[in-house]
Amino acid sequence: MFLLIGVRASYYFFFYTFAGSVFMLLGIFQLYSVTGTTDYQILLNIKLPLGGYGFLRFSWPILPAASEYFAPLIIMLGVVAVIYGGLLTCRQVDFKRLIAYSSVAHMGLVPLGLFTHTIEGLVAAVFMMLAHGFVSSALFIAITYLYERHHTRLIKYYRGITLTMPIFVCIMLILSLTNMGIPLSCNFVGEFFSLLAAVEYNLGLGVLATSGMVWSAAYSLYLYNRISFGAASNYLLYIRDLNRREVLAISPLVIAVVVFGIFPFVLIDPIKNGLGATFSLRQGESSNGVLAPEAAVKNFVQYTKVRHREGTFSMEPSP
Repeated sequence: MFLLIGVRASYYFFFYTFAGSVFMLLGIFQLYSVTGTTDYQILLNIKLPLGGYGFLRFSWPILPAASEYFAPLIIMLGVVAVIYGGLLTCRQVDFKRLIAYSSVAHMGLVPLGLFTHTIEGLVAAVFMMLAHGFVSSALFIAITYLYERHHTRLIKYYRGITLTMPIFVCIMLILSLTNMGIPLSCNFVGEFFSLLAAVEYNLGLGVLATSGMVWSAAYSLYLYNRISFGAASNYLLYIRDLNRREVLAISPLVIAVVVFGIFPFVLIDPIKNGLGATFSLRQGESSNGVLAPEAAVKNFVQYTKVRHREGTFSMEPSP
């Protein structure tokens, strides 16, 4: 891109694309609360991670110097998204909005991991996008089951449904624990490596980003405790539990969040191999010709920093 349109134009291209992404993010909050179940799955699993994919697939390989230059700004914005998104989520009274805001707060870890320019951060960002799709989709389906029975999204009207919907409460417990990033869950793997990369990049920013785990535990426990326990409401006593169709619909997502949390390398190994192919320079190849992901990413970052200091942006590897 630098060779095609010049250095100044490339920086403008990067900045305007990023600014447009910010305005699009502001609209996501409203879209989450008005879309239906099917539209939500498309928005959640395709459109929301699309920004992270763009950074990973185009920003780094095509605009390496600009990505290095704007990395501190984007990491700071990622930390702000984690903290501010968590605080906004804690004050929601609509459970659909609560899940929507928590999704955006968790996705703040993606640019945080990507722009630390480490193999841990890159793996964490991709893993987090996949885990986010599993967990948030399952949570949204679960609360949709409640809405279909009671036709209200206000959390204050729900209490004591453990007595009438024990199967639903068990599923909701697994998803709530996963959403807060408990160990042996897929969210824990993505969050742990993202925060590890953030701490290695800057200790202060890493500590600030870690506070997002506190907020995620706060709103996840609040939602689960508020709808599951307490004195049963007279309006909720004669509601049926999940039927076979509903359990079969949500079971694959519940199984996925548990399996990928216990066996994360089922996803980590393919992710690392893909990153090695994306960021490989000739210096990152191992002796048997198979790409070494850690060496490829490390050499790519070092190559970018050297070229940035020298003021040359040719994409040919250095001799």
